[in-house]
Amino acid sequence: MAGLYGREQELITLETCHARSRFGFCVMYSRRRTGKTTLLNQFRRGKRSVYIACQPGGSAVNLANFNAAIAAAFPETGGVSFRSFRDALEMLFRRSREEKLVLVIDEFPCLSTDDPGITSVLQNLIEAYQDASQMFLILCGSSMSYLTEKVLACESTLYGRSTCQIELKPFTFLESLSFLAPFSLEEKLALYGAVGGTPAYLKQIDPGLSFAENIKTLFLDPHSSFLEEPVNLLNRETKSAGLCLRVLNAMADGTARFTEIRKAAGLSPSAASAVLSYLIGLNLVKKETPFDDLNGKKTIYAISDNFFRFWFRFIAPQRSNIEGGEMTEVLYKDIARALPTFLGSVFEDVCRQYLRRRLAAGTLSADFTEFGRWWGAYVRERRQAEIDIVGVAPDNVRLFCECKWRNAPTNEGVLDSLNELSKQFRYTARHLMLFSKSGFTDGCRQLASRIGNVELVSFEDIMTA
Repeated sequence: MAGLYGREQELITLETCHARSRFGFCVMYSRRRTGKTTLLNQFRRGKRSVYIACQPGGSAVNLANFNAAIAAAFPETGGVSFRSFRDALEMLFRRSREEKLVLVIDEFPCLSTDDPGITSVLQNLIEAYQDASQMFLILCGSSMSYLTEKVLACESTLYGRSTCQIELKPFTFLESLSFLAPFSLEEKLALYGAVGGTPAYLKQIDPGLSFAENIKTLFLDPHSSFLEEPVNLLNRETKSAGLCLRVLNAMADGTARFTEIRKAAGLSPSAASAVLSYLIGLNLVKKETPFDDLNGKKTIYAISDNFFRFWFRFIAPQRSNIEGGEMTEVLYKDIARALPTFLGSVFEDVCRQYLRRRLAAGTLSADFTEFGRWWGAYVRERRQAEIDIVGVAPDNVRLFCECKWRNAPTNEGVLDSLNELSKQFRYTARHLMLFSKSGFTDGCRQLASRIGNVELVSFEDIMTA
């Protein structure tokens, strides 16, 4: 797996599916810039394969490229030119009865949009040849909504025929660290909070520049590709990009309730609901309810992707000033002042990633099935309160976590408050965990020892787990 970073598990999945001596069909999807092509190129090494990257602009161009790819993979055919995709595909299916063959159709939505009948062609060929075929067919693309709705959904002619599906997600914080090596711990989290875990974005971080210089270069330079990136991504993904931008702008300052988002975006309830559902499908927005809210009355929404969240919070409102190129220092100082507060939720997400790693390793106090949040009335003190992370486990067991992104060590008052608040919930067993950027006071450690069901986790602990 030399040359491949962060996609080892996906490569293992592809290799496992390919090793089977029968027809295989994988659907791979993600947003752009997540490393699909790199993964596929690594997977195809040493295998008989045909690869085509489809383009928008007409079936004729794509068919010509497909013919060229087939000629390169099968020089013995003498460069036969097929008149239709059906003819070309059928030849490959016939060949796959005699030998293993990998067929990758990248950016499949471009082909299917120009030639809507291609899914039916594939369906018919799969049904005709799959019993004797050794083909491993991979359809992939960056239009997540298209592939999930037109290929994987039950209405699709290809529904139920895939033998595996892979969603390439952005890297976690730990997976991103190889791009952030020269920076301090705090700067590592801040850069991850700004560019997220998308490999192509992480690669643009210059280890030879300071943290401040990287932020200025990536986000505040009028010639930076990041200046238009979210707009361009949405324009390529959907015809409703304008509506998506209105909703994301409405959410940029933390507006979270459906009615408030809808009004700020100027949309009807049905339109706002459709846009939010679409953005959730793209993994750009998350929908949350308190873990004990059974009717969903307290539902809130938030931008979940770090890059989009940073861009809409700091860059979108200042695009005109950035394009002017004369306020870089002023704009950077504004970002630097607001960054500690902004990074609080980024730290919470990194703490959830830590919990999931611990869960996978079997080192948590219980087998938690999900991690959510809680907010609502603190009955004892007659005020509203919240708990950053709540872990839900069978047998009436819960984990209550507080995450503190502060420069000072977390003291016993924070732990005492979490302990008392957790008593409001009647469970068989309660476990407590504190996460802290700057460690813990001696008083906090002593109280944790007295309570007995507490784990204290520093930022350094997260980095090494």
